[in-house]
Amino acid sequence: MVICPFSCALGLVTVVLPMRVRTPYSFALSKIRWALIGHSERFLAFAMKAKRIGRNEVPIRSDNVSLPEQRETRACVLFSGGSDSTLTAVRLLEKFDQVHLLTFSHPAIPEGGRRSLANSQRLKARYGESRVVHRIVDISSLLGIVYSEQKRLPLAEFDLFARMNYCGACKIAMYLAVMKYCLSNGIPFFASGANNDGADIISDQMVVVSDFLRDFFGRYGIRYCTPVYNVGRTDWVLHELGVTDARNTKSRATRKASVRQAYCDNAFPYTIWAKGYFVPLHGQRSLEKISLRLFKEMVRIFENKVPSLYIAFDGESMFGRVVLPESRVKH
Repeated sequence: MVICPFSCALGLVTVVLPMRVRTPYSFALSKIRWALIGHSERFLAFAMKAKRIGRNEVPIRSDNVSLPEQRETRACVLFSGGSDSTLTAVRLLEKFDQVHLLTFSHPAIPEGGRRSLANSQRLKARYGESRVVHRIVDISSLLGIVYSEQKRLPLAEFDLFARMNYCGACKIAMYLAVMKYCLSNGIPFFASGANNDGADIISDQMVVVSDFLRDFFGRYGIRYCTPVYNVGRTDWVLHELGVTDARNTKSRATRKASVRQAYCDNAFPYTIWAKGYFVPLHGQRSLEKISLRLFKEMVRIFENKVPSLYIAFDGESMFGRVVLPESRVKH
């Protein structure tokens, strides 16, 4: 599959575009992709072949659950509303009295993260309104600062990775906000819907980065786990449990973008660049190593800023925003 020059060119274009242009450019690329996948068997086969680049080098994890044996009080879930994070919430609701669902939004996430509402409402109907707390939090300001700092990392050490991987900056901002939310609300347990299916490309779903995040949260007395990491089809499990009304809801299964999930297509140019340029030239393990270095470096830079973050909510609204010190809202 000779796509390196094309993928590298797409990456270079993305890097030089200002964010106000980069977002619609990324969304246009993704829209073309879904249109081709939905109507072309040949392109679907090509996309699946590209997906398998580097997969044979991805480490297998068999012990990444670590849910408490005894029933406990409260936990938090990084919640996109997709099948992975929804099943994660189900697993926690079986062990905890109350589960907080945190959905993060910024301008590149369609409908301000509201697509996550469909499955959070299903969970509330099934487990009770008082047991499921859903928050949608705008991290635009925090993400802007994190990404600006990430782009300053040296090219010699990070290649184009730090500039291409907007998704990495987004996830780092989310984890910083989760840390602040858990510490502020006395929540000692946190889980995400990280899944082995994304471990070849999505930085925080890679085993080495997941282990680092576990240690990072552990330093603050918060247990972090990924209880659906090895569940191949979380959408099938949700349907079998009666949580959802359709069996095939994952994007590749439906061959279209998810309407039940808060997602960001700004990650798509990075995916093309990584699968078509970086991994074929440097290998999957190199992508994992550089992903781990990125997370370690960004946590080093921003960890001491977590106490000064402030997650503001407007009255009783479920919608909030992360406010940085220089623009802190006082109530």
